[in-house]
Amino acid sequence: MKFPFEIRITERLVIRKLLQSDCDDLLEIYSDPVVVKNWGMNPLTLESEVSEIVSSADSSFNDSKSITLGIVEKETEKLIGLLLMFNLNESSNRAEVGYALNQSYWGMGYMQEAFTSFIEYLLHDLAIRRLEADINPTNAASAKVLLKAGFLKEGLLRSRWEFNGVANDAEIYGLLNPNINKPVLERP
Repeated sequence: MKFPFEIRITERLVIRKLLQSDCDDLLEIYSDPVVVKNWGMNPLTLESEVSEIVSSADSSFNDSKSITLGIVEKETEKLIGLLLMFNLNESSNRAEVGYALNQSYWGMGYMQEAFTSFIEYLLHDLAIRRLEADINPTNAASAKVLLKAGFLKEGLLRSRWEFNGVANDAEIYGLLNPNINKPVLERP
């Protein structure tokens, strides 16, 4: 599967591929311990670390392995967040999604605006049959984003992730593409 992509524009945002010129803004996101704790990672401190993320994202996109897009505020042209599609399983036509937003922009509806556009791209342009997300059960804001985008909470995986020696549960959310065949056996 090759990933076609054109810049997406919403009311307040531009969604585009990452650029090396985004490194300062990316470092703001990746260096914030509150933001990255839900990704199960320690904060980054070096611009070279985020520069490698940009390079890796471009390579993975070109190889059709994963997608990492930047969320840019139109008014300021500042990169304020990320949208990700990863763990693509082509034989099952499903993938996982994730996202992050600079803490200074929380509570303003930016993530919902960006995520809705991203999901439309994945379901319509790429025709992915099933999208999945797993989040920390304490992350109510993330659950709200997923539910508003049409995802359903499908369960809890106990002790799914270990970070800094602590096991964490994960809530699993799923979204089926309404334009693609439904499973043969569908449970109520």
